[in-house]
Amino acid sequence: MANTYGYIRASTEEQRGTLITQRDALVEAGCQRIFVDDDESGKTNIAKTDTEWHELLALVEAGDKVIVNSHSRLGRKNHHVVYAVGTLVESGITVHVLEGGITYDDPDNLTQLIMLNMRAVTDHNEGVEISKRTKTSLTLRQKYGFKLGQKPKLSNSHVAYILALREEGLGFHSIANAVRVYSKKYGRERPISSTTVQKVINGTYGMTVEEWQDHNDRARAEMIKAAEAVRRVRSKAKAQDREAADA
Repeated sequence: MANTYGYIRASTEEQRGTLITQRDALVEAGCQRIFVDDDESGKTNIAKTDTEWHELLALVEAGDKVIVNSHSRLGRKNHHVVYAVGTLVESGITVHVLEGGITYDDPDNLTQLIMLNMRAVTDHNEGVEISKRTKTSLTLRQKYGFKLGQKPKLSNSHVAYILALREEGLGFHSIANAVRVYSKKYGRERPISSTTVQKVINGTYGMTVEEWQDHNDRARAEMIKAAEAVRRVRSKAKAQDREAADA
């Protein structure tokens, strides 16, 4: 009996919010089982072997259908996407893309081949442009002193609580079990590590959430101030050029 499977993917915190809508669309499309790659880049999800995508590949058989919301959710590397879809279709598996209502089911259909290659190249180029903009943004933020990377886990109140527990004579392990912070990986609060406790007590933990946010707020204000100064200079230069042209 033929089966219908769905595949959804999110690579960033912003995209993670679309997982529910992606899933709802695939359920409505009749998917009996949905494979989810959360926090997985479209550059690597097809090439890697430890992803949900590869679990899906191990399960599908001739006559089955695989549904995705869009080409970009399938992957971002054009040659990966073309190869993946082509391999499935060659094996007698239909691939359907909800966005645009595009179906791939014939390896010799010229229209399907052209569409697949065009969409794969478009999404690949979009991924390249996103990467360029991200690098430019990161370089600019570093210039103005932004603290990049993962946001600190501990707040001022966490630190105060750890120090208070230490004053009461508790050991690192006991304190770690008593202090909990939210974990994105597990989707719930979990105990911190003994190493983190030791860093707090030794004064080497670094910034708290509040200190990190305050530092970046000040850096952002400086960046906005600099951008406004550049805007004023350019505006003045344009006005002078117009005056010269009218003279």
